[in-house]
Amino acid sequence: MMKTSRIISLIFISTVLSCTFNRQHSIKDITYLKYKEKAFKDVSKGFLIDSIFGSSRRLFQYYDKDSDLIYRLDLNIGSDTVVIFNGENVLKTEKKKFLIDNKTTDIHKYYYGIKGTADGEAYIFINFSSGIVGINYFPWGLSVFPEGRKIQVNFKDVLLKPENESFYE
Repeated sequence: MMKTSRIISLIFISTVLSCTFNRQHSIKDITYLKYKEKAFKDVSKGFLIDSIFGSSRRLFQYYDKDSDLIYRLDLNIGSDTVVIFNGENVLKTEKKKFLIDNKTTDIHKYYYGIKGTADGEAYIFINFSSGIVGINYFPWGLSVFPEGRKIQVNFKDVLLKPENESFYE
């Protein structure tokens, strides 16, 4: 019995250590652009911690300048039908390919219903390389777009184009 518990302990420690050593982090400065009814309203600063766990999982954590967690996005790289946003499973409603800088870029649209609120719904727009590229709190007409120097594409301009209105709203 003692030998079995040692083997189980060894397997557990190996798993924890392999997860720890198989992790990459990067920290990026982020600007949160806020729009009301597609018109610029406000800007705030923060940072993003982008963590990659092996080849199957990516975690994006968005903070404000005071280090308070605002958004948490957990992606399973092998499946795009469900993501975990702020601890809730959210389902993909749509995916669209965009031609940006002569490259095809996918943006996935997910529906998020904030529990316990009557008008707490949002569409979360995700690019699996960049993380959250936009959030449309459609009952309030409020949109948030995280941008940063290391995020190569200005997704806000793409999503707010008149020809993409049916995808964004």
